Amino acid sequence: MADLTQQDETTPETSPEPAMQEPTYRIRRIDMDQPWTWLARGWHDLRASGFLGCVHGAWYALLGFALSTALWLNNILYVGLPLAAMFTLVGPIAAVGLYRISQDLGEGKSPRLSDSLLAWKANPTQIALLGVALLLLAFAWMRLAFLIFMMYFSDNPPGPEAVFIIDVFFSADSIPFLATGIITGGIMAAIAFAVSAISIPFLLHRTDANVLQAIIVSIMAVRDNFWPMMLWAWLIAVFLAVGLFTAYVGLIITLPLIGHATWHAYKDLVEHTDH
Repeated sequence: MADLTQQDETTPETSPEPAMQEPTYRIRRIDMDQPWTWLARGWHDLRASGFLGCVHGAWYALLGFALSTALWLNNILYVGLPLAAMFTLVGPIAAVGLYRISQDLGEGKSPRLSDSLLAWKANPTQIALLGVALLLLAFAWMRLAFLIFMMYFSDNPPGPEAVFIIDVFFSADSIPFLATGIITGGIMAAIAFAVSAISIPFLLHRTDANVLQAIIVSIMAVRDNFWPMMLWAWLIAVFLAVGLFTAYVGLIITLPLIGHATWHAYKDLVEHTDH
């Protein structure tokens, strides 16, 4: 009996941490046409901010153009396609400042360029960790792309000639290569989208959250709204493709449009129950 009494008295000092608290959020269900509403709201934010987001778009357009020029000068232009895919994987990190602009507009504040450029400081460690995770995923895709390419073209490495594009993408002999690349890229893109669909807006909004919570919330949002989110993923791909295939000039508009719309996607998909 004495032992039991002693154990009870020492329990408060040696007891484990309390069980994990229940989530303070829930995932809303959305309609199939909701992604179009996000685009409309994104366009509204772009205009309401005086097209401030276009500054962010211009930075990445210049970066993309510089990289492509470097590839062309070094006769390795064929690396451009995997690099473009890599850009789409890490794109959510590039949009942190755009989320901040939409957040300020939603709170009735006047967005400022300086605040948007420093938006990552709201939750720096966790946003950085998520950025590293996406970057590792992008590098993995880059490595797979090179391996797949060498599987089919190791005997005849491509040159910089424009005819290479025709040989690779419009030749019947390239169908296995294209099929393998599309399937592999699709899997990697699906993973990246599920992980990052709304995770960074979540970290920006909830500065007490960690990267694991953000990833779980993002995956749950995609899982519970699978078809609307697939439509959203397709719309993102289309707008990014427009930006890339216009020699990156289109990114000046399409990147901020997607970024602002993603903030509204987060606000519609996640309801916080603790306030």
